[in-house]
Amino acid sequence: MNEIEKMKTSEILKSWDDRESIQSGIEQAGFNVHTVYQEEVKSLGKRAGCDCSDINRYWNEMAREWVACAGKVDIRQRLFQSKVGYRSAYLDKLAAERDGQNISDIAALHPCERSFNETLSSSGLGAALTSDAESLKAVGGDAGISGAVSRVSSIGDLTAYLYRHLSMQNFAKSGFQSKRKLGNGLILTAGIEKSKSLQLIQLIVYLKISIPGLTEELYFRDFSILVPGFRYNALVLSDEGVSYGLKAHAAIICEIARSFRKLTS
Repeated sequence: MNEIEKMKTSEILKSWDDRESIQSGIEQAGFNVHTVYQEEVKSLGKRAGCDCSDINRYWNEMAREWVACAGKVDIRQRLFQSKVGYRSAYLDKLAAERDGQNISDIAALHPCERSFNETLSSSGLGAALTSDAESLKAVGGDAGISGAVSRVSSIGDLTAYLYRHLSMQNFAKSGFQSKRKLGNGLILTAGIEKSKSLQLIQLIVYLKISIPGLTEELYFRDFSILVPGFRYNALVLSDEGVSYGLKAHAAIICEIARSFRKLTS
């Protein structure tokens, strides 16, 4: 048995701290849709008089805490299950400052993100950001190319397309899923949840990270915890958006594999 396979998942994950590297990796691969969200958070925060100089630290700490706790944490309400791989003193401080202002405990911890959320709910900003995101996707899709996927593609075609882009990073096909075992014993399983509508409106790509013999696992269904704004890649408004979104998800899954491959204890 590999040494890492003898350990509990939470003991392994607590050493992970690599969010910015994952974001940088997908950006270098040409996937930048998330920047529409991130730049707007910073812009609105500054206009509201908030200090956004530490926003990247905020995103880093949220990702680190979520991964270290295997996703079993409510970051905004500071609610943890019994196994706490990492608890951020920085996020505790932001929560205390928020609570001291009598702001709801389900509101975002960082004032810049709170300002963004307040504006989003009271304006047409959401539609504008979606439009900007779709413009970026249009140049990276595969519309018109033989073998490209579309909003009416079958789950088999969608998973085959995702696998095609994961196979270049040593993922193997396993039914409708793609799997890869890392050298440290971690097993990555990626797939797509079947849409209930006849025409696809959202991609739900998932990634499970587990260890043989253990039931505890890390489950990604929304990758925005690692790259804030990534969920725009899952929104499907065109055929181009399907292929772009699947390629973007393949890119972040490959970056996660690269990042988690380095974990040993």
